[in-house]
Amino acid sequence: MIASRETILSLLYRIGTIGFSFASVSLLIRNLGPEHYGAWATLVSALVWIQMSDLGIGYVIKNRVAARGDLEVLCDQIAVAVRLAFLIGLALIVLYVLGGSRLSVVRDFPLEASVLYICAFLCLPAMIGVNILQGLNRSTVSFQASMLQSLAWLLLVLALGRDASLHTLAVAFAVLWLLHGTYTFLRGYRALGLSQQGFGARLFSKRPLADALPLLRIGGAFFILQMTALVLFNLGTYLAYTYFSAGAAARYDILNKVYQIPMTLFNVLIAVAWSTIATLISQQQVANVKRLQVQLFAASVGGGVLLLAISMMVVAPFVRLYSHGQLEVQPAEVFWFAAQVAVQMVAYAGAVFLNAAERLRIQILFAIASTALFLPLFFLLQRHAAGIAAIPLATLLVVLPGALYFNYYARRHIIGALVPAPSEVPYRT
Repeated sequence: MIASRETILSLLYRIGTIGFSFASVSLLIRNLGPEHYGAWATLVSALVWIQMSDLGIGYVIKNRVAARGDLEVLCDQIAVAVRLAFLIGLALIVLYVLGGSRLSVVRDFPLEASVLYICAFLCLPAMIGVNILQGLNRSTVSFQASMLQSLAWLLLVLALGRDASLHTLAVAFAVLWLLHGTYTFLRGYRALGLSQQGFGARLFSKRPLADALPLLRIGGAFFILQMTALVLFNLGTYLAYTYFSAGAAARYDILNKVYQIPMTLFNVLIAVAWSTIATLISQQQVANVKRLQVQLFAASVGGGVLLLAISMMVVAPFVRLYSHGQLEVQPAEVFWFAAQVAVQMVAYAGAVFLNAAERLRIQILFAIASTALFLPLFFLLQRHAAGIAAIPLATLLVVLPGALYFNYYARRHIIGALVPAPSEVPYRT
C-alpha cells in the first residue's frame, strides 16, 4: 500500500520541489549577497508559522473527508472551516498592523513584510484545499502544484538575475503563493463535488459561528501539537548561535538543511498514509490497517538505519563541498543529527495513526513534556562539552519515549480496538 502510484508520484514531485528550491537558494545567495539573502530567508521563514495559524481546522477537515461521510454534512463543515479561516486571517492582519513593527525584520523591511504576510493571511481559507485533496487520497495534486510553484520561482529568479530586489521578490513570491492556494482549493472543490451541494450558498449563509466549535475542539489539539513541534525542531540555529558561535550556527544550519531532505520525503509517506488510515479505520478494515502499520514501522526503522549508514560516509564531504571548504562538521554532529531524524521517523510512523483516529490527548501530553524537558537537557549536555551535537541529542532523548509509545498505542489501542468488517470475518459452517 505504501508503494502505491500515489506515493511514488508524490515522492517524485517532492524531490522535484527540493531540487528547484536548492537551485533557487544558490542563485539568490549569488544575486543578493549573503546579507540581503539572510534578510530574505528570515522574511520567508515566518510563513511557516502563518501556515499553521489555522488553529488546526485543516487537519480536522482532512480526517472528515477521508472518513467518506455524508457529503452534505461535509459540505457544511468545509464551509464553516473556510469562514473561520477567513476570520482568523482578518484577525491576524489586525494584529500585524498593530504590533508587527515590534519584529526587527518587519521594521527593517516593512513593505516586503507587509506584502508577504498580508497575502499569506488572506490565503488561509484557500489552504484548506490541500487538506481536502489529502483526505481524498489526491496528495499528488498538491505536491505537483508545489513543484510547479518552485519551478516558476526558480525561472523568475533566473530571469531577474542580479537586478532582483527584495520588494520585487516579495511581490512575485506573494503572487505565486496566491496562485498555488487558489489552484489547490479549486481542485479540491471540484474533486469533492462541492458545487453540487450548494457550497457557495452554505459559505455565505448566516449560520452561527458556534457551528465551528466542534472543529475548534479537535483542531485546537492539532494546533498545540504543531506549535510544540515548531519549538522542538526549529530552535536549533538560535541555540547554536547564542550558546556557541556564529560558525557553530552555520554548521548547524547546513546540517539541518541536509536532514530536512530525508525527513521531507518520509513526510510524503505520512501524508499519503494519513487519509488511507482514516478511511480504513472508518470502514473497520482491521487487516488492512494492521498491514499498513507494519509497513510504516518497517519503513521508518529501515529508513533510519540506512540514513545513519549513508550519513557517516557522505554528509561530511558534502558539507565541505557545498560550503566551498569553509565549513567542517564532526562525525559526532553528523551521527546525532542522523539519529534524531531516524527517531523522528519512528515517532511519525506511530503518531499518524493517533492523528487519523483523532487520539490527540496522549500526543499533547508527550509534546508538552518533551518541550519542557528539551532546554534543561540541552543545557546539561552543553555543560558536558557536547558542542552543537547537544541539540539533536537532546531532541532525540525527549522524542524517543513518545516514538516507542505511539507505535505501541497504535497497535494495541487503535488497531486492537477495531471490530472487523463483515467482509473480514471468516464464514463458518
